[in-house]
Amino acid sequence: MTNTVNYLQHRFACKLYKKDPIGREEMLEILEAGRLSPSSFGLEHWTFHVERSEKLLSSCFFQESMKTAPVTVVITAKKGKYYEPQGEFIRERGIRFPGKIEDFVDDYIGYYDFLRSEGRLDEWARAQCYIAAADRMT
Repeated sequence: MTNTVNYLQHRFACKLYKKDPIGREEMLEILEAGRLSPSSFGLEHWTFHVERSEKLLSSCFFQESMKTAPVTVVITAKKGKYYEPQGEFIRERGIRFPGKIEDFVDDYIGYYDFLRSEGRLDEWARAQCYIAAADRMT
């Protein structure tokens, strides 16, 4: 059995955390695991924000887990305006892939047009963030 399967078989919802701080290197590894998560067209639709958990207490209904967690990673999705096929964000992300940026945009534009016409760009972006959240929790 692989370590990943073993971890998944023994996971649980943590309600109370140790007081041990998370070190910088460990936090960077957690963030990188999220960044490396797969996403539609490799766009990495997310931004990660590391916050002290007590700052988020009221947003999380004062849950005990938030009172004891040393930090919380908040994931925000980029809004629909970022996904314009000729926009800076798409060009910035698209040039990382083999081939010409024009080929990337040509492949992407039909999907973008569909999502935009259905009013689902923001929903699509949020769904991509769930993948990064799940990967990081694992």
